Amino acid sequence: MKNNFLDINLLSSTLLNRSENLFLEDLKSLIGPNTDFNKSILVTGAGGTIAKETILQLADFGFRNFTLIDSNENALVETVRALKLLQLKSNLNIRSICVDIAATAFKLCSGPIIKIDYLLHLAASKHVRGERDKISNYWMIRNNILSTVRVADLAITLGCSRLFFISSDKAASPANYMGATKKICEIYLSYILRDKVSFITARFANVLFSSGSLTEGWLYRIAANETLPVPIDTKRFFITKKESGAISAFALLCGIDNALVVPRDQLLKPLGFPLLFERLTEAIKIDYKKISEEEYLSNKLIQNSAVLICGLTDGEKEEEVFVESYEDKLRVDFKNIDIFSLNKFVSDTTLTRVENIVEALFTNERKGLTDEMVDEVLEFTSYFVSSRRSAKSRDVDLEKLCL
Repeated sequence: MKNNFLDINLLSSTLLNRSENLFLEDLKSLIGPNTDFNKSILVTGAGGTIAKETILQLADFGFRNFTLIDSNENALVETVRALKLLQLKSNLNIRSICVDIAATAFKLCSGPIIKIDYLLHLAASKHVRGERDKISNYWMIRNNILSTVRVADLAITLGCSRLFFISSDKAASPANYMGATKKICEIYLSYILRDKVSFITARFANVLFSSGSLTEGWLYRIAANETLPVPIDTKRFFITKKESGAISAFALLCGIDNALVVPRDQLLKPLGFPLLFERLTEAIKIDYKKISEEEYLSNKLIQNSAVLICGLTDGEKEEEVFVESYEDKLRVDFKNIDIFSLNKFVSDTTLTRVENIVEALFTNERKGLTDEMVDEVLEFTSYFVSSRRSAKSRDVDLEKLCL
């Protein structure tokens, strides 16, 4: 079995037992005779799975002007190549820039970029890390938050009319540092862009076979005839790559300020990894033996086996949710998408905590990093990790957030 020869879209539909793109009808409802396809669009993290799908769908509908930014030049080139195939049919204007948007050099981008109407901020470190991994967690916090601050500055400088930020279901009652960074970015953007740039975000499910995902790793390991892990007590919501692009494009185009886009409640059904893996092996007609952790540890020569792993990854939630109790619905008139209000009222205390994190990160960039500085940023960020605070503290903060 060769991973490169798989039709990922067809395989995804088979595994999730659906053939339609759940969000395409809602996206199409926003496209009409008054749609301005000449809007210039800048995308950060343009080499990522969701970004690539979003860009391709926007281009397929008729948008023509794209500036693509990513620090991963190989991934960026792949997105550009995919767009250039569309360019054979359409008159696209494509510009690509390879740069780390969390770095100071990103500020130079505002020079050659004359005008941007829509900015999609999709760049992020997305993997959950164990709390003991201090340096890796600090790097993720720095990358996610500083990149967002710099993107917000660029949006204001260039006079963008809209900014779309891709968040995560992990931002709803964050249980780990990754989710905390997304929550912090939501609050920061909502505050700093108010009355300047229309801001909208989205939280949605795991994207099947996305870059770096467990399911993508299965394909690579199967192609190499290697042993692979299958969590046995974890269920997650899944969407396809094309669905991730459709809901992101929808969020950008719906034009509602300070709002949160999510899949409609009860639309997605949680799916366990063992069932997902079983469907995968049936679809591509391979035989993988399922073994326990004990069997794997006792036999180093085992190959072509799926190891059934017990327990959640450190920092993972037991259940996925997209919204919190204090976030109110704004629009329910779409087929499969709901729109909620975002951070209508944020307490001064919460804003101060966000500002402290941003200031600490910039200070570290100027003065150089020390262990003490790493600990300070982690401590500031940990306030937004639900599991690190008492239930009473969380309840009080939610009340303040909604006052």
